[in-house]
Amino acid sequence: MPGKGDDANDGDPVVLYASSEGAVVQWHPDGHGGSPMALLVWGGQLFLGGKAPLAPSILIGDIARGEWVDYVVHAPFSRSAQTGFAEVYRNGAVAVPMHARANMVDHSDYLKMGFYRDDPASATAVMWADGMRVTAP
Repeated sequence: MPGKGDDANDGDPVVLYASSEGAVVQWHPDGHGGSPMALLVWGGQLFLGGKAPLAPSILIGDIARGEWVDYVVHAPFSRSAQTGFAEVYRNGAVAVPMHARANMVDHSDYLKMGFYRDDPASATAVMWADGMRVTAP
């Protein structure tokens, strides 16, 4: 479970067949509240988003339905945008440049992976993941 100052560097080959919207990866607070940082699917696009204060939602790119895509999220965890940041790589290329971001709201976060959506959407959403890695300094 990442705590303050820990670093997440996830290399996740992922295939998405998503016809609805939701979160596919969340760094969820240990306490209550929404995920301060998440990978979100909206309208066939993948975004780095979340509910941390002043944390923008930034486009990563098309979900590339039916293709294996390797995502790396590099983010040292912090409740402050002065010390926290995030950057995302897609198939080895920078998709979201490094930017200041608070990515914690509690004393620690835990990783959730799957297709999470608020609405009881009837459309089928499929996500395949392989090779998940979480590393720390």
